[in-house]
Amino acid sequence: MQKNSLMLKVVDRSGVIYSGEVSSVSSKNKKGKLDILTLHANLVSVVYEGISFIDAISSVEHKIGFPFAIMRSYKDSVTVLLPGS
Repeated sequence: MQKNSLMLKVVDRSGVIYSGEVSSVSSKNKKGKLDILTLHANLVSVVYEGISFIDAISSVEHKIGFPFAIMRSYKDSVTVLLPGS
């Protein structure tokens, strides 16, 4: 893993949608905008209106849309659990 990067995994009922190194993850929760960078405090939050993240290798921004999900940040790993359909 590159220095100053996070491991992001986005999962739904059918399996892994995305897994890779990112430099940041952004979303919204009930308190407002939520940005996760390396060394972020551990947390679990319900997030809304999708996520955006920047690929650590290519520096390209990607977005995954959804109405809500559960986001877990632990050490330098972020997991997003999407609701089943």
